[in-house]
Amino acid sequence: AHGGLPKFTAPEIAVTDLTPLALDLAVWGVRDAKALPWLDPPPDAAMGYAQELLRELEAINAAGAVTAHGKAMAELPLHPRLAHMVIRGHAQGLGGLSCALAALLGERDIARVPRGAARDADLRWRLEIVAGESERHSAPHGLHVDMNAVKQIRKLASDWRRQIKASPHQGPVDDAGLLVALAYPDRVAKKRGGGSFLLSNGRGARLDPLDALSREDYLAIAEVDGAQADARVFLAAPIDEAGIEAQFAPLIEMRDAVEWDERSNAVLARRQRRFAALVLREKPLPDPPAEAIRGALLEAIAKRGLDVLPWSAGLRQWQARVALLRLHLPTAAGWPDMSDAALTARLSEWLGPYLDGIAKLSQLAGIDLHAALTHQLDYAQQKVLDAEAPTHWRVPSGSTIPLDYTQGDVPVLAVRLQEMFGYADTPTIAGGRVKLVLHLLSPARRPLQVTSDLAGFWQSSYRAVRAEMRGQYPKHDWPEDPLAATPTARAKPRVR
Repeated sequence: AHGGLPKFTAPEIAVTDLTPLALDLAVWGVRDAKALPWLDPPPDAAMGYAQELLRELEAINAAGAVTAHGKAMAELPLHPRLAHMVIRGHAQGLGGLSCALAALLGERDIARVPRGAARDADLRWRLEIVAGESERHSAPHGLHVDMNAVKQIRKLASDWRRQIKASPHQGPVDDAGLLVALAYPDRVAKKRGGGSFLLSNGRGARLDPLDALSREDYLAIAEVDGAQADARVFLAAPIDEAGIEAQFAPLIEMRDAVEWDERSNAVLARRQRRFAALVLREKPLPDPPAEAIRGALLEAIAKRGLDVLPWSAGLRQWQARVALLRLHLPTAAGWPDMSDAALTARLSEWLGPYLDGIAKLSQLAGIDLHAALTHQLDYAQQKVLDAEAPTHWRVPSGSTIPLDYTQGDVPVLAVRLQEMFGYADTPTIAGGRVKLVLHLLSPARRPLQVTSDLAGFWQSSYRAVRAEMRGQYPKHDWPEDPLAATPTARAKPRVR
């Protein structure tokens, strides 16, 4: 176990939230952190995220210079998220509540969850306890409250209210969600169902379906367990659509979206009112651009794979025939790459023109996939393909038998052994470069031999096959000299 440990502990600057540091640098007038002689320089990605968050919190401008609001944030002994919330909340007449909430979020949770009890993520009952003189009856059933932590939070909230000259009273807790959204605009969340929520930053979050907050349409989330795609929510408060509109009006936009919908397996065109990744309201978009519909459909096909297209066995054979000539006659005709990967890469080029009027997965069955594929070859290539990689082969008996190009790198000719009598050499295609793999079959079409050396089979293995098959199929020819025998697809004629 000791050997598996890292050689040394990573420096704190490499793993911590750099937003407070980024704000301090901005206040000092440092716009490029790399200009300072760090012992361990801050990671570029983490510093970039911190600066982007500060812009969102209006602490710095687009050029990275600190704003007056940013300077005011830096004067509070709080994380920039919470400092922004306190200042903006105070401006909206919610100074007392914002200070209490900042103190609550800056300290460890006052709720103590006994083993087996359900956690309750609602911040409102915690704020009610912070506002009261005792634990009262605000804590959900089964949870305990750390009153020592409550006293510390009350003291901090009181100190900050004096600093910003806010009312000494906390006020009602109904606006907690609005304040949390100020601090965490990237964690405003919309319900998806079953305790699952979509965050405004595009990630997912989940609540226990038994938690009362899981029934809310919108939440403002203050604490989650990390940044994974589906994080667990620890602390949150409800917010409504009107509150989001009021709090983030400059950031809300109308957008026309033409996108693939997985539930309906169709392209949906909608006019949406959006806050970041959240769709607040939407309605059908009249007359969406055909190019946008086609693009969304092509993207869905690429994601699902080419098997969603109406392939036939013949088209898969055609694809394999082209691949064979591309390998063995590379300079003869400049064969295009027709593999699934290559077709997917240039999907819009060859399939796009055949998707007009199609918006649903079920409608793909009606497209002319044969034309879409074969039109990628010119007339000369089609002629070479038919000549050098034929679909069928005429065997000595006169039967025309299909070749199978999909079983491997070499096409297979499955033919009854008697139909090859008199044929000395293995048939070839691709200008003689590729020998067919012969599956020599019994009269019941069971494999007797697989070979690419027909001459060698007649000279060696045929004797053993003849000895075994004569008794099983006495009505069929098993001559001693197969090269001198007449090929046939029939049994011996009945003697009368």
